[in-house]
Amino acid sequence: MRYYITLIFTASFFYACRNSQNPIEEKALGIDTLQPVRSTTFSEFIPHAYELLDSATGDLDGDQISDIILVLKQKREDSLVSVSDTNVTRLALIFSALPSGGYSIAAESNKLIYSLHSTGARYDDPFTNIVVRNGYFTVEHAIGGGPLVGTRFTTFKYSKQHNTWILHKDGFETIDLNDVPDDTTLIENVKRTEVKTSKDFGIVTFSNFDIYKD
Repeated sequence: MRYYITLIFTASFFYACRNSQNPIEEKALGIDTLQPVRSTTFSEFIPHAYELLDSATGDLDGDQISDIILVLKQKREDSLVSVSDTNVTRLALIFSALPSGGYSIAAESNKLIYSLHSTGARYDDPFTNIVVRNGYFTVEHAIGGGPLVGTRFTTFKYSKQHNTWILHKDGFETIDLNDVPDDTTLIENVKRTEVKTSKDFGIVTFSNFDIYKD
């Protein structure tokens, strides 16, 4: 479930640590390779062109301290989509909590969250939810157009070996509305589920994952 928290959008510190003049146009952010930037608040890491879409808290790295993941969308996203030939970037930022207080930015991605109108005519905004549980987090998107509808769920797990989050599974649960029985209690019988794991795709880090690629 989406919820909003009050933020002061001061981006100068964010730009300094990334050494970037235009984060919207970045193709690969690669912040996993940078030294952590300590801060008492995550708000100063939000670029001025973005605003909060969703957030979730929980222990993301197994240290028993609550971390946070933010999902950001570009301001005036609707109008940008209407004039753009490509997907309008959304960002996902992971902040690890520090034992002494504050956060360090641990990872980010501009290819984890679907943009508006990108998964079928049935859904204007496919992003639905982000959930954190015990070192795992899952991003959920609505997918489909016409009679085929469903959910894509993408789960990452923290890896101490790689010191970042690794793709754990990527799956689809779909229903063809033409197959829905009159007795809706039997709807589970027509659900189709397809799940890929690391056995299928190998090691894929959070920052290298691209939701637009198979």
